[in-house]
Amino acid sequence: MEEVEPKLSYRCIHCAAPIRALFREYSKGNIRLEQCGVCKKGFADQYIENDPIVVFIDMVLLKKPVFRHLIHNRLSYDSRGFNGTVAKLALILVLFEVYVKWFKLEKLYGRSDFLLVESLHYQYFCILCLCVVEFVIWHLSIRSAVWMLYKPESRGTRKLDWYNKLSMSLIISSYGKLFLLLMAIWDYNELEYAWTLNVFVVLSNLEALSAFLDTGYVATSALIFTGVVARLFAGMFWWYVGVGSLPV
Repeated sequence: MEEVEPKLSYRCIHCAAPIRALFREYSKGNIRLEQCGVCKKGFADQYIENDPIVVFIDMVLLKKPVFRHLIHNRLSYDSRGFNGTVAKLALILVLFEVYVKWFKLEKLYGRSDFLLVESLHYQYFCILCLCVVEFVIWHLSIRSAVWMLYKPESRGTRKLDWYNKLSMSLIISSYGKLFLLLMAIWDYNELEYAWTLNVFVVLSNLEALSAFLDTGYVATSALIFTGVVARLFAGMFWWYVGVGSLPV
């Protein structure tokens, strides 16, 4: 009988208790899922046998166990706490945000007036810089709030890779922004309702962060609120200092 190599980051998706292994392999193709000895709610992670579509559906349904599965048991991280695929997703999300903001500015100024203010390249560069700044501030503000408010006694034991994994969980749970692509294909004007997807993304962030930190919704909501406020202030500052001063 061969047992998978122990990994300290494995977690039960029901209670978040650390477990030695997710399954035991008795022979090639013959495995048995491990049960959690703490909560005794069945298999520690049944998602490892499920199809990706089942995982995706549960993500859309905002189920906390599926985020524990992804963050702790499915993704692999390098020594710095990064995952290459998630990092690429972050880049895609930022580019999608550029497209949405550009659309909103066209609506505000009027397509012809807005495009005549500056060159297309300059417009894109400015909006891209804003989106990058908002992205960085969003993550840094939540990481700082976690450092200050969440288990202060463990500040000295938290390493940079742990905070990077926290950011990975926020990026994963922001996948809902990709639905904007479907909205753009069906009807360009539907992007006016992109705020509904933002609400969904924030709720998804709430579930993922709660799953990663193993905290209640009240405490996690305070952390998410900190990030939202910081991001809004960054956008307002850019608006009044940058776009708000453009001649139209």
